[in-house]
Amino acid sequence: MERKISCESKEERLQEDFQKKVEVIKETEAILDSDPDKKEKPANRELSEHACVDLILSIDATQATGRTVFNLIKNTKSDDHPDGHAGFALTALEKKFEPKTAPSKAKLQRLFYEAEIKEDVDPINFKTYLEDIRSRLSSYKS
Repeated sequence: MERKISCESKEERLQEDFQKKVEVIKETEAILDSDPDKKEKPANRELSEHACVDLILSIDATQATGRTVFNLIKNTKSDDHPDGHAGFALTALEKKFEPKTAPSKAKLQRLFYEAEIKEDVDPINFKTYLEDIRSRLSSYKS
């Protein structure tokens, strides 16, 4: 029997996952036995470490931009997070590379309103593309 899931239910679950904030505990922080998240906290710290490693490995260090990205990620290291903090790294990268100027907003608006779905494009992917543009537009201050 084939199981079908509607686009809306997948979309809702994806939005819920993206909106969750994952807490990465400090290296020096103790985890109590009474803590209900005692299994998730070390796993989140390990995932953050792996994410930082993946970010670093994806950098082209031969380019100036790559060295800048590397320094942004490296600056998230601290005594509390000796391998870096993926959330802080992504925030720093977004601040550095996400344009916030009026021409950029106009370009995003044009992309959004001129977007057309082609026959060979998956509707879910197209909807995700539009949602991405919309969320980037909502980050602009009016």
